[in-house]
Amino acid sequence: MSVDKKSVSALVPVHNGERWLKVIFAQLEANLKSGDEIIFVENGSTDSSLEILKSWKSSLPVEVLSLRHPNLVEALNLGVSASSNNWIARFDVDDSYSSVRIEKQRELMSEDVSAIFTDYRMLGNGKIKLGKIYSPIFPRATLISLINSQRTAHPSSVFNKEAFLQVGGYVDDDFPAEDLSLWLRLAKIGSLVSAPIIGLDYNLRANSVSSAGQQLALQKKDKLLRNALLDLNLWKEIDSESLLEEMDQFYRRVGNGFERALLLLWDLKKLLPLLGRQPITLENNLKVLSGNSSILNRVFWASRLIIEREARRVFRTLRV
Repeated sequence: MSVDKKSVSALVPVHNGERWLKVIFAQLEANLKSGDEIIFVENGSTDSSLEILKSWKSSLPVEVLSLRHPNLVEALNLGVSASSNNWIARFDVDDSYSSVRIEKQRELMSEDVSAIFTDYRMLGNGKIKLGKIYSPIFPRATLISLINSQRTAHPSSVFNKEAFLQVGGYVDDDFPAEDLSLWLRLAKIGSLVSAPIIGLDYNLRANSVSSAGQQLALQKKDKLLRNALLDLNLWKEIDSESLLEEMDQFYRRVGNGFERALLLLWDLKKLLPLLGRQPITLENNLKVLSGNSSILNRVFWASRLIIEREARRVFRTLRV
């Protein structure tokens, strides 16, 4: 029997997630289809998560693995190693997902792509609307976005297993920035792209990350980015003329093109000086793209990049 090359293995680490399992079960069923599979890795829970996982019945193949101690990196690597398909779709048990998320990401799967992301929405404690983050869409913009480490959401990623294994998987020493580490390494051997849909509602919970954990995440991300900046081959394809052409090409075709261009400008303002490059002027491009955005939305996003820079810095420390 032939195997669909776009079948996915949904990888879901679970740590004390009993209160959210019913919802994530339904969302997995809505996103996946025949040929896909679900792999839960119970990660040192002290509640009834493991019992609930083992008792769940699905029309799809389901495997439940278990670790006696909480270790996210070990859990993720274990889940990938147990997968049967070559595309790994990350899900987090306490987040929410669009029913078309995987369908839209499947459309972008190809041999030269190593990871696929989506836009996402932030919620405070599952209720408070904190805004949307628009993804970069095309490969060079996605690579550039890693400098601010916020538009490639780990819980809505799909990545190529073969590429993942080639670059060494998740690295324990890089936790709690294991996702950024993986994207930087995957970018060396394949393209990073994204689907321009809200695929994820990402829940920020008041007690999810300690201040010490936030500081460690920021330190690890800074170290990873400093090391990446020394790798000139990773950034050699970033030239002003072709970047602007691609931005016009991709951002005119999708919603919120103006906002995506503003975010790209924000990323570039940080990256280019570190590379010793001249800044890129986007004024004309922004004028063209602004036609697809209301005046209020343009004002909001332009001001957001200035006023909320500190808030964004804090938010990046939570992307663990």
